[in-house]
Amino acid sequence: MENATPNIIVHFMRHAEPAHKCGGIDDLTMLDPDISYNGRLQCLAFSSAIAPDLEQHVTHIFSSPMLRALTTTCIALWPLLRKGLTVHALPELQNLDMGPSGTGMNVSDLDKEFTGNFGLLGGKDRKSVVDVKTFMAKDWNSKETGSWSTPEVEWRVDYMRGFLKGLLAGRERVEVVIVSHGSFLRKLVNDVKFQDVVLTSCVFGEDGKFEEISQDKLGDLRKQMKE
Repeated sequence: MENATPNIIVHFMRHAEPAHKCGGIDDLTMLDPDISYNGRLQCLAFSSAIAPDLEQHVTHIFSSPMLRALTTTCIALWPLLRKGLTVHALPELQNLDMGPSGTGMNVSDLDKEFTGNFGLLGGKDRKSVVDVKTFMAKDWNSKETGSWSTPEVEWRVDYMRGFLKGLLAGRERVEVVIVSHGSFLRKLVNDVKFQDVVLTSCVFGEDGKFEEISQDKLGDLRKQMKE
């Protein structure tokens, strides 16, 4: 990508194994399912092995407001949250499924869900690390028709591209983690297969496209940004 902008690095992650698709189960009738026990183990493994490397570099964290994505973010990236970063829920990052398992909570219920202490963060109130209000839309979980329905997904893709460019305002560089769903990420980033709780690192270009980069290339870009 000749016109790639090395000032914007985005790490994409698909949420951990969800409770409605584990142990041979595929129950699409579950409303906004959380992650499974195995999914929590996936997140804990990531938080100890990978997340510490991100602490020095990541400037922003964004997640789908679906429960399985937010839980993944809170556990997998807890070293970054403990450091002081906030998880911002973006409705544009929700999945494309229009059934119960693809439909999230009302904003008021989501706010209640993330009230209370979060043990991994040393007893911090989860509201201090999870923002489910700033970017949310009251109708975000109305998906049968209208702007949040699956056929209308392209505007969400365009929005995310513009949103990421906007993060550079007043900054020399940004390094972002986005936790979402395979169905939406495949729309946003073409030709990439996303795995549970595995980072796919990309450079975001001025043309609004993403180019996947290796860990060696990521290290080189980080060095260039500091020079």
